[in-house]
Amino acid sequence: MGRDEVQEVVLPVTYDPPTGGTVSEPTQSTIEIIAMPNTQQVSSIDVHVSEPWIMTTHHGGNLRVWNYHKMPYKNLREIIFDLVVQAAKFIAHKKWVVAGDDNGYIHVHNYHEDKGVRSFPGHDGSITCLAVHPTHPFVLSSSDYDYLIKLWDWEKDWECTRTFQGHTNRVTQITFNPDYPSSFASASADGSAMIWDVNSEDHGITLDGHVESLVCVNYFTRPGGQHLIFGTTDGTVQIWNLEISECVDKLKGHVGCITAVNLHPELPLLITGSLDGTIRLWNSSSYNLENIIRFNLGEVYAFGFIKDSTRMVVGCQQGIAMMDCP
Repeated sequence: MGRDEVQEVVLPVTYDPPTGGTVSEPTQSTIEIIAMPNTQQVSSIDVHVSEPWIMTTHHGGNLRVWNYHKMPYKNLREIIFDLVVQAAKFIAHKKWVVAGDDNGYIHVHNYHEDKGVRSFPGHDGSITCLAVHPTHPFVLSSSDYDYLIKLWDWEKDWECTRTFQGHTNRVTQITFNPDYPSSFASASADGSAMIWDVNSEDHGITLDGHVESLVCVNYFTRPGGQHLIFGTTDGTVQIWNLEISECVDKLKGHVGCITAVNLHPELPLLITGSLDGTIRLWNSSSYNLENIIRFNLGEVYAFGFIKDSTRMVVGCQQGIAMMDCP
C-alpha cells in the first residue's frame, strides 16, 4: 500500500490499491479542507449550478453555504430555520433554497433577498430527501416516517399534486431521470427500488430482489442502455440494467454501508462513498476499481460535483473536503 502526503492542504490522504489487480500510482491530487472536525456530521450536499457555492446540511440541523473560490474557506452564510433540517436543495433560477425539517415541514427561502418565501407541512415525520426537477416547477420529498413520496408544484402555490405510495419502509433517496425527466427512481429500506412517472401515482417498475436495505440510488448511461447504481447497507454496490430490469453486476470492496453513489459528470467514473471512510472510483464501462481515497475525517455521508470540472466535494463525519478526481 502506498501513502501520499498531500502538499497543498492540511489533510493527508491514504491511497489503497485494489487487491487482485494492477493500478497505476495516482498523481498527487489537490485536496482542500473546507471545514475541519468542529463541523458537525454532514447529512446532505448540493452544489449550485452557476454560483461557486456548496450547500451543506448537518446532523445538528444547521444549513451552511460555502464559496469554494474563497480561501480560507468560511461559510458564506448560514440560513436559520425554526427546526432542525437534514436535507436541502438549491432552486437556482428562482434564487431559492428548499429544505425539509424534522417535523415534516418544507421551507422555501430566497437566498438573494435573505427572506422566507413559504413554510408548509409536507410529511408526518422528518424529511430526509428532496429532489428538484431540472425543467418543471416540481420538487419531490420523502420522509423517514410515512414511507410516502410527494410531488409539489411551486407554480400552484406549492400544492401537493401527487402522492406516490408503494414502499413498505422509509424511502432513503429519490432522483429524477436525467434522460427522461418525467421519470424518477426511489430507493427504500424495504430493499426495493421503484421507477415512477410524475404523471401517474402508479409505479411502472419495481426492482425487487435486493437482499439488503437500499440507501442511495442514481442513474447513469453506458453501452447497453440506461442503468441504475444502488448502494446497500452491507457495503455492496449493485448495477441494474433498466432495459432488462436485472442486476448485471455487483461492486464489492467497501466494508461499511454505502451512503452515496453517482456517475462523475465529466469523467467515466462511478463514485461510491461509505461509512468505512473511503470513496472508491470505478470505471463506468468495465466496473474495474481504479482508485480508493481515504480521508482522515471519519465516515463519508455525501458528495457532490463542481460544474464543468473534475473536482468534487465530500462530506464526512468530521468535516468537508474538496478534491480533484485522479
